[in-house]
Amino acid sequence: MSVAGDLKTKKTAQNRASSRIAPWLPWTDRSGRTSLLKVVFFIICCAPAVYMAFVWWMDKLPNMTTFVVKESGEWSMRFVVAALAISPLRRIAKLNKLILVRRMLGLTSLFYGCVHLWFYFTSERFNWPFILEGALTAPFLTTGYIALLMMIILGLTSNDLSVRLFGTNGWRRLHWAIFPAAVLSLVHFILERRTDGDEIALLSGVILYLIVYRVMRNYNLPTGPVVLIGIAPLIALATAGMEMAFYKFATGVHAQTILWLNVTFAEGMRPAWWVLIACLCVALIMIVKDRMAPAQPGRARRARA
Repeated sequence: MSVAGDLKTKKTAQNRASSRIAPWLPWTDRSGRTSLLKVVFFIICCAPAVYMAFVWWMDKLPNMTTFVVKESGEWSMRFVVAALAISPLRRIAKLNKLILVRRMLGLTSLFYGCVHLWFYFTSERFNWPFILEGALTAPFLTTGYIALLMMIILGLTSNDLSVRLFGTNGWRRLHWAIFPAAVLSLVHFILERRTDGDEIALLSGVILYLIVYRVMRNYNLPTGPVVLIGIAPLIALATAGMEMAFYKFATGVHAQTILWLNVTFAEGMRPAWWVLIACLCVALIMIVKDRMAPAQPGRARRARA
């Protein structure tokens, strides 16, 4: 065979290998083509790791391991909430391409959760008797371990092979575990954090809204913009209640003080108001999308009549 023929054969083999690998890359779609949406979200997912690595490299903090434990745990919580929000946003905003990044966000949450666990082990110098005792006796550790275990199971089954093994309905029922995993992660977050409850209240409100929306969808209840606008104040009130409960039991601050801050804006916008704005924005997006959607032929004929 000639040299040109050898080069052509080698290039063909390389193209076949790359075509098999391409769909598995985090920035490509199922066909192996680069997706701008996935590229953007991949950069977002990597940004916290880059930030933590940069701070570690600068070595300006007294305890870098504690810093990574804290940051990785918080980002794991944020990304699991983001993953939960993808399906509702896809339906409400009619952006089907968002489904491309749901698995990425879930796996990113799992990644930061594993980093969180590893650096926690490092901070305890891999003292396994002490670590095991804490897992069995400290509620904030127990909830964290269970949440991460559930996320590991979800991560291992987040592939097409698992869908075929469990069946579509079985796989969906299994991945409903993302909700209890998120709630347990939040409980771990609440029990571990003793003073600042703003982000806890904000994430609690968002998770509550997502659970309510998913339950309404599953039971075929109305989920139109009027309904979403109606439940928005209820979710906001629940968020304020969770904020008051956290500060009452974690720091001893009276509920009236937190209520006063919510009413007077003395320290800026409280989490309940941000949750209310987010819920109303979701309803507004649905209204705009419905107005922009082309009319169906039957509706167009009735309108002309």
